[in-house]
Amino acid sequence: MSGDSVIVVVGAGICGLSAARRLTAAHRSVVVLERGRSAGGRSTTREFAGGTFDTGAQFFTVRSEAFGRLADHWLESGVAYEWCRGFDQPPAAPDGYPRYAGRGGMVALARDLGSSLDIRFGRAVTAIDPDGVVSLDDRTGISSRAVVLTPPAPQSIALLDRGGLPLPSSARAALEAIVIEPALAVLARLEHPSAVPPPGGVQLQDGAFSFVADNQMKGVSSVPAVTLHATGHFSIQRWDEPDAALLAELLRSAKPWLGHEPIAAELVRWRYARPVVLEPRRCLVVDCEWGPLIFAGDAFGEARIEGATLSGWAAADAVLRRLG
Repeated sequence: MSGDSVIVVVGAGICGLSAARRLTAAHRSVVVLERGRSAGGRSTTREFAGGTFDTGAQFFTVRSEAFGRLADHWLESGVAYEWCRGFDQPPAAPDGYPRYAGRGGMVALARDLGSSLDIRFGRAVTAIDPDGVVSLDDRTGISSRAVVLTPPAPQSIALLDRGGLPLPSSARAALEAIVIEPALAVLARLEHPSAVPPPGGVQLQDGAFSFVADNQMKGVSSVPAVTLHATGHFSIQRWDEPDAALLAELLRSAKPWLGHEPIAAELVRWRYARPVVLEPRRCLVVDCEWGPLIFAGDAFGEARIEGATLSGWAAADAVLRRLG
């Protein structure tokens, strides 16, 4: 058990990092707990078969002035760049609206947000108890004065249930109303350039895929490497099938975009990928005897990277208001 109470942020995705950075800037003691080996959540980048792939989020857009200031910082510092202003193929058409990408991959955003933060990787939270103790998978615990939970709502609820921390019925109902679709993705490493048209992205409404990205054309990979995201409908209907069968079928559907057989391919599963029914508030606050418990993420307020960032900031502001 840690001796001093800290603010605990669960999850080192864009939302959690945004919250932690804002709290740290307010001179608060913050610990970020991340069960994985790297930051980013669904804004992640990985190496596979010699290629570099953005496996989740492919780009971000800017709609608010507040997020625009962060985007300007990323652009000016070289963390991000303008990828394109829409996609040429029907049914989509270029709309002149900038799509920005992380330089070297979308994980660049998380690396920038996480710089100087106390992030503890490989630390899976197993429960949160009625005294605000955050239990970890190594059977240790951290005594908290506030907790910001950024995992998908079902996972956050499970942490409280396992710790015996009761939720007000209204808060539980709001969290249970959130719906997040799963997504299947294919990473295909090619020997030769793909058949994806410039600027290296295809948005689709029919067929097995919702988005296809050429990571080489996008400027992420030095060699041909294509990420293909299956639609929510396909992912829901086929989720329980074996990886090998799903990969084979998706690769057959991907032939028009790949142009030739990949030299290596892999299936990636995102159990919680696309929020489709959101909680309208940017964060949900539950006041406990030991301090505030805040739920946040890209299913609060609005989706996408901008929504995750704004939710993280709202969560941090809620903590600061309550702690004084």
